[in-house]
Amino acid sequence: MTDNSAPESESSSSQMSPNRRSKLRLFLTLIPFSILSFLIFQELQSKDNLTPKTLSLDGIYVPEPGLEGDLLVSLGFIAEPRLYPQSYHMNTELPVFVIALGPEDINSFHRFLGSFRIYYREKRLVVYNLGITGDERNMIKQTCQCIVREVHWERYPSHVRDLGIKAFRPFLIQETLHEFGVVFWTHAAMRFNSSNLDALRHTAETHGISTWPMRNLPTSSLTHYQTLRYLHEKPSNLRFQRMAEPNMALYYNTYRLHYKLMMPWVKCALEKECVAPRAARSKGCQLQKPRYLYTGCHSYDTSVFNVLLGKTFLYETPYMSEKPVFQLEYVKGNA
Repeated sequence: MTDNSAPESESSSSQMSPNRRSKLRLFLTLIPFSILSFLIFQELQSKDNLTPKTLSLDGIYVPEPGLEGDLLVSLGFIAEPRLYPQSYHMNTELPVFVIALGPEDINSFHRFLGSFRIYYREKRLVVYNLGITGDERNMIKQTCQCIVREVHWERYPSHVRDLGIKAFRPFLIQETLHEFGVVFWTHAAMRFNSSNLDALRHTAETHGISTWPMRNLPTSSLTHYQTLRYLHEKPSNLRFQRMAEPNMALYYNTYRLHYKLMMPWVKCALEKECVAPRAARSKGCQLQKPRYLYTGCHSYDTSVFNVLLGKTFLYETPYMSEKPVFQLEYVKGNA
C-alpha cells in the first residue's frame, strides 16, 4: 500500500490561503515577544514581592558584631550617645564649620574662605580631603589654618567611594557631630554675608537641624521607588514636601536628629540598593505635570535625607530657613 500522507500534507500546506499564511507568520513572530513579556512580568512581580531591609527610625540601636557594627559604634551609635547638650559643649566655640573638598572645588574654595574669614574668623573649619593633591592640601593648611582630614575609605563599603552618589556625606556629618555636637556643614559655592546665626541656632536647637530649600521640587519627584521601599515610604506622602539641602545645613546632635535622621541615613548609605538603586540616575530629568510625579532622576543621599525628614516631621518643614546667611556663587569649571 502506498503512503500518500506526506504529499497530502504538502498539498494542503501549499493550498493554504494567503490570509491564513499571514496570520500564521504573525503568530510565530509574536511568540518571542510573548515569552519576553512574561519574563519581564515575572521579574516585576518578584521585585514587588521583595521585602526590603527594615531601617528603624525609633528606639535604641544595638550594633551587631562585625565590621558594620564596629563602624556604627565608632560613629557614636551606642547605648548612651553623646547628645547635645553636654557640659563640654559649652566650653567650645560652636558651631564647627565643615566642608568636603574635591579637586573640582579648589578654585571656588578660595572665595569661600575669603568670606569665611570675614564673618567667622574665630570659628573652626574642618576640611575633608576628597581627592585634592598634596600641594593643594599643604596650601590649604597654610592659608586657612584649617583642620584637614583624610577620609578613611577602607572603613566603608566600596560604593561609598563613588563621589557621584555622595554616600560618604552622612558618615562624615555623623563623625563630626559625634565629636563636636554642633556642625555647620558647608559647600564651596557658599559666600557668607552675615555672622548672625541666632535664628538658625534657635531652629536647630528646637528641631535638631536648620537648612535651606534646594530646587523648587518636592521629594517625590527626585526619589527612586526602590529607595522609598527601603524606607517604607509612599511617594504620595512626599508630594508637597519641598526638598532641603543636606550640604548647607546647621546640625545639632539632639535625640531627635540622632535617632530619627542620622541613624537611618547612615544605615541606608551602607546599603547601595538603598541610597543608589541600580536603575537610578541623576541626569536626563523630565519634569512632569503635576510636578510631584517622578522625573526619572534620583538625588541619592539627598533623596534619603529628605524622605527621613518627611517621616520625622510628618511632612512639614519647620526646619527650613528662608533667610540664608550666604549667597551661592558657582565658579566656572567647579562644582
